[in-house]
Amino acid sequence: MWRLTHARTRGAVLVVLAAGAWTAASVAPARAVSPAPPPPACGAAPAASTYTNAIVLPIPDNSTTGLNSAVIVSGKTGVVTDVDVVTNVTHTFSADLDMTITSPAGTVVTLTTDNGSGSDNVFAGTTWDDQADPGSPIPYFPVNPALATDHTYTNLIVATPLAPEEGLGAFKGENPNGLWVLKVIDDANMDTGALNSWALHLQTAPALQTASFGKASTAAAAVPDNTPAGLVSTVAIAGARRYLTRLLVVTNIVHTFASDMDVTLTSPAGRIATVTTDNGIDRDNVFAGTTWFELADPASPIPYTGNPAQVGEHSYTNLVTATPLVPEEPFSVFDGENPNGTWTLKVVDDAPGDTGMLNGWSLIGLAACPGVNLRARNASVREGNRGGKFVSVRVVLSAAVAESVTVHYKTANGTAKAGRDYRAKSGVLTFAPGQLSKTVRVRVLGDRMHEGRERFQLRLSKPVGATLARARATVTIRDND
Repeated sequence: MWRLTHARTRGAVLVVLAAGAWTAASVAPARAVSPAPPPPACGAAPAASTYTNAIVLPIPDNSTTGLNSAVIVSGKTGVVTDVDVVTNVTHTFSADLDMTITSPAGTVVTLTTDNGSGSDNVFAGTTWDDQADPGSPIPYFPVNPALATDHTYTNLIVATPLAPEEGLGAFKGENPNGLWVLKVIDDANMDTGALNSWALHLQTAPALQTASFGKASTAAAAVPDNTPAGLVSTVAIAGARRYLTRLLVVTNIVHTFASDMDVTLTSPAGRIATVTTDNGIDRDNVFAGTTWFELADPASPIPYTGNPAQVGEHSYTNLVTATPLVPEEPFSVFDGENPNGTWTLKVVDDAPGDTGMLNGWSLIGLAACPGVNLRARNASVREGNRGGKFVSVRVVLSAAVAESVTVHYKTANGTAKAGRDYRAKSGVLTFAPGQLSKTVRVRVLGDRMHEGRERFQLRLSKPVGATLARARATVTIRDND
């Protein structure tokens, strides 16, 4: 039977689940541990917090139950924008270890499964961070030290920082409050170890308004056989919002020996994410239609004999597309970048004999912070003696964008009064993708009175897809009497 005891420290309660009991732990002060995504150009800056569980627990040897250690986050506002995890695990055969972290919403992210070879204590201070490897090109010579699956482990040397097997970006957008659980399993006998402590580093902020963007390349090209230069294919993004929050890639690659291939994605800013290296064994065309996405595997618990959504764990079948897959390196490495510009997919065949083709690929994303603004422009009209005439008020966008932009408008009295000098008007303007200008036509009422110049305003509000650079236009009615 579970029983609960807790102590409240600095606004949060932390607990550990072990042997049927909950026990309190302390909260460490917030600190930066990695170059997290930059703050958005719109909205509030992220708030960082650190939660630590320092209760030492032995890891059950060769047990599928393993151990669960937890922290409780409470009182946080907004949504998760970035997560890092620090583990202090000692073990005399690190490849015995599987580790996952589960959010309050139930999303499960795999930190490592069977990495670390026979080396001791290589995770005794590891920071697991999606941004651990912002720039490693392919082909690796011989490995990539910042990826958990590619690091060359050394006995008694802590491997840090490491990009986890699955991206911690899977937690983005979730409510941070509740129970976060680190699970550790030892899946082989003889060697043993302990979880000495672990820490959860959270960044949270109010949810941002995002819009989608995307581009596809349909140009087919052969992948050069056994050459480090490989094949380079590009797509250019234009008109997207300027703060990237989520990315998805689809590849159409045919190849008669899939594990010959290394694939990376490079952003306009030069950051690089590894999509796959040497996965797919000897199967044909397994990436011919693969969707690569950090949320491809939201709930796989350990232990598993094979995880079909992980590129390194999938059981590949000849001529069957493996999809969706979590990329080998998290696409969250691109978080916060401006997605506009040239994105590059590189495909390298690193062994002789078998060949293939890149038949096309596409990039789809979400971005926040509009990069354009709206301006309402002044207008004037000669009044007339009777009846009415229209005055046109232009509302313009600063640049063409790839999404629809909307803004509310409404007239407001000045010296000119609605019903006497003009007819009140309100509504919503919608700019189609690529459209730069819209016009609001307002009827001005004529008379034979001598009134001098009169004015009213057109006011803009509630923009979607743009910011307001000039929210009010003044309309001047010139008297003709």
